[in-house]
Amino acid sequence: MLYEIDPEGDYEEYDEELRRYVWERDNGLCIMCNRKGQECHHIVFRSRTKVGTHKPNNLGTLCRDCHDVQHSDEPIENEVLFKKVKANEVRFRKELI
Repeated sequence: MLYEIDPEGDYEEYDEELRRYVWERDNGLCIMCNRKGQECHHIVFRSRTKVGTHKPNNLGTLCRDCHDVQHSDEPIENEVLFKKVKANEVRFRKELI
């Protein structure tokens, strides 16, 4: 499927197309544990900061267990998640060509 999604773009709407793009980019797998993903997660939380965005590079697919971890008192470092998202983005863009 071709998307009109810019990986660097910031989207006003957190809509189904954006969530589907992230899910397909991540192969429907949790970027932390590689199990089936169910959640589209904001790496930098919009609810806790003014800097969290709807940019695809700030979103990642997580399973429910890993999503719970990210919202706990001991989340995985954001830099780890950003690296996984970037690697998935590079692979996904190559597949679209």
